[in-house]
Amino acid sequence: LMQNGEFLQVGHPNQLYTNPDNVDVARLIGSPEINITKGEIVSGGVQLGGAFIPVDFDHSVNGAVQVGIRPEAIFIEDLPGLAVSNEDRNGPNLNFVKTHIEDLGHEVLIHGRISDSDDHDIRIRAQKANSYSEHNSLVSADIINVQLNARALLFFDMQGGRLNATFNTRSAEQTTTIGAV
Repeated sequence: LMQNGEFLQVGHPNQLYTNPDNVDVARLIGSPEINITKGEIVSGGVQLGGAFIPVDFDHSVNGAVQVGIRPEAIFIEDLPGLAVSNEDRNGPNLNFVKTHIEDLGHEVLIHGRISDSDDHDIRIRAQKANSYSEHNSLVSADIINVQLNARALLFFDMQGGRLNATFNTRSAEQTTTIGAV
């Protein structure tokens, strides 16, 4: 993958998508573009929009980090008219403040921001259910309850370099590496 005549990373498309070396690679691979927002390192994890994500980094990290969230790794909870995903729902619940919707036919892109976080525009990709046209819940909702797939989160330092992290599930014996290269 090249940008402005420089090699950023070499690999298969899926490898670049799931394990980008830096925030530029993460932004270039995937449509819509990955959401990048700011998180804060706290004891045992990252604070993101009022929610705690239990992660350990492979080296000491302090202060702010960039959190990469793919639009399809954010799940909408209990909103009629949208398909329910069978993906791994292992992350925190957050309030999402909707600003507008892009109707793309079989799916929608929902724009807004995570409440209690910075004002970065966040996009959620959601599949429509057959009943979508019968329901206006999404249109009328201002705040939507969402859940993250924590295993799909990507972490970057503030200069854009990739941080390898281990997501700690509720069981101390069971951990999953996030973004192992």
